[in-house]
Amino acid sequence: KILECIKLKNLGFTAKEMQDYLFSDTLKDYRETKQELDYETRKNIAFIKEIDDYQRWIKTYKNDPLPFSLETVDSFYFLKHTSFTDFIHDENIYQIINSWTKLMPVVKSAVHLKIENSQITERTWGLLITKQNAENFSIPVNEACTLIPEQKTLQHHLINSEMGKEKEEKIYSQIINETNKTKLKLSGEIFGIVLSGTATKRSTKTLFLLKP
Repeated sequence: KILECIKLKNLGFTAKEMQDYLFSDTLKDYRETKQELDYETRKNIAFIKEIDDYQRWIKTYKNDPLPFSLETVDSFYFLKHTSFTDFIHDENIYQIINSWTKLMPVVKSAVHLKIENSQITERTWGLLITKQNAENFSIPVNEACTLIPEQKTLQHHLINSEMGKEKEEKIYSQIINETNKTKLKLSGEIFGIVLSGTATKRSTKTLFLLKP
């Protein structure tokens, strides 16, 4: 029990909790508590990392006249829940969505857009998490989730911008049209990751997927 108490101390248990353990006849409850503590610790570390990453992102692009970057993104899952303004009726979504929302901001709100002939033909709101984080935190995935593989993307960074449908179409279509004049070809498929703000005024990292 003394050795077990040392392990508990290293995991962050209080002296009182360890005292309780010394007078307990079972390890089961404490092992379960240790697992819960380990999960909460990893989650809190991930939360802090998200805050640090957001602050660095703001600092990098706040006053950038050309807020673009060409970056490789890790594989991520997208869990759709709304098409344009209508909730999607799919039982698979509601079986897992609560588990996803509990891990925000590691899980992020995002919109999936498809643009054809300078018009948004598909707008699907959902939640997004990297494949690695989904595995690290045992986030459930099912048929409602889309896995986007690791790939290079053109990224556009907007901070505190008012984004309605018309402005989205104008900005994103212009980016696609101008970029496709270069050697870099965009597919018209977009993931807008909301980092902060509201539905109409938000800070967004937008991923433009490239053509194969």
